[in-house]
Amino acid sequence: MTRWFTIIVAVIALLPLAVQAQGTPENKAMNTTAFAADLYAQLGTQKGNLFFSPASIETALAMTYAGAKGTTAQQMAKTLHFTGTPEQVNASFAALLKTLNNPPEVTSFDENGKPVKKPAYQLVVANALWGQQGYPFQPAFTQLVEKNYGAGLNAVDYRQPEQARTTINDWVATQTKDKIKDLIVKGALTPDTRLVLTNAIYFKSNWADKFQKVATKDGPFHLSADKSLDVPLMHQRHNFGYMENADLQLLEMRYTQRNCP
Repeated sequence: MTRWFTIIVAVIALLPLAVQAQGTPENKAMNTTAFAADLYAQLGTQKGNLFFSPASIETALAMTYAGAKGTTAQQMAKTLHFTGTPEQVNASFAALLKTLNNPPEVTSFDENGKPVKKPAYQLVVANALWGQQGYPFQPAFTQLVEKNYGAGLNAVDYRQPEQARTTINDWVATQTKDKIKDLIVKGALTPDTRLVLTNAIYFKSNWADKFQKVATKDGPFHLSADKSLDVPLMHQRHNFGYMENADLQLLEMRYTQRNCP
């Protein structure tokens, strides 16, 4: 009987997250930026708009790598640009996730002028394993993933795939503030499924230079060279980082905290 192993990635509903992890001592065992560049080179060949989170995809694959051995582990390490031992890679992700899930605090003032501390931005990175109930998963793997990735093993019954799908989708919806409600489509799970890995990232922050509501007005959004649609567009004038070449234009807009991802 075929045993299906599935990785599901639920990306942020608002903004992509690209983490440059190799810059800190704790994270020298991996190179997220190199993996992101390779992944974009592949995904960028497709037509249409592209929205993806390299950090989210790499985290899900890292959990898979934690259970791999031999040639499979070697090939995954090469593709993911892991340069350290498996132990160092796992420790690096543990340190990274701890940092991401603990944003710095900023001080604001309530209506009475009293200072109040709150997170500078909303960022939640949540991982989970969904295994067939009663299936003999290796304790060493499940304990390792829970310790380093915070991915506890949740028992579901894939003999009832629709019920399992609903359970997983409800978890994803909760983690992404109901922005992603039906991640796993009908028919994706079968009675032969044994394990699903999920990674959900939610990020929300204010721009350092906010758009004013009064400056929003309808304007043409170009769907293609010869087709456009009038939609509400935000406007502002400010100095921003900018570059362009023959292939693209880039605009840098900072969040309220310079150390936001």
